[in-house]
Amino acid sequence: MTNLELLSISIALALDASGVSFSIGFDKKINRTNAKWYIFSFAFFQFLFSFIGGFCGSVINKFFFRIPNYTGGIILIILGIFMILGLFSKNENINVMKWYMIIVLGISVSIDALLVGFSVFYSLSITYLFIYSSLIGLVTAILSAISFNISRYMKSFPLIQSKSDLISGSILIIIGAKMIIF
Repeated sequence: MTNLELLSISIALALDASGVSFSIGFDKKINRTNAKWYIFSFAFFQFLFSFIGGFCGSVINKFFFRIPNYTGGIILIILGIFMILGLFSKNENINVMKWYMIIVLGISVSIDALLVGFSVFYSLSITYLFIYSSLIGLVTAILSAISFNISRYMKSFPLIQSKSDLISGSILIIIGAKMIIF
């Protein structure tokens, strides 16, 4: 595998986490500390899942292929629907700052990294598997941080701020549907 191929895979895997970071960044309750926890969660689970996938790859690749995409996509769609429904009620249904939400979203955007490990990294030595998985986590952290900063800047506009739940919920639904369909 060339460096360009590895970088392309890393960016492709990081795009889901980046999109979720962008949408969560619109939430009025998210501050820099919360964003850092999300960035860490996304990067950690991208690293962990690509490593586990590569480690267990050849055996598991024969039995599970599309199921993880469906699971992650369904989680994101449900969260997006709850965020949009939160527009119509005074009761806050979803608190994206809860620790379990950070973990669930970290896992849901990282399930595709498990597939990459199964299908691409299964033949690597432990050393290369660790290095490649670390690069995936690093790229995810960088792109997620950029996305949080962009959404932080954009939510300062009154029109965007007033529609932030609708925007973020819609983005999550689109990302979830993409995970299921493609």
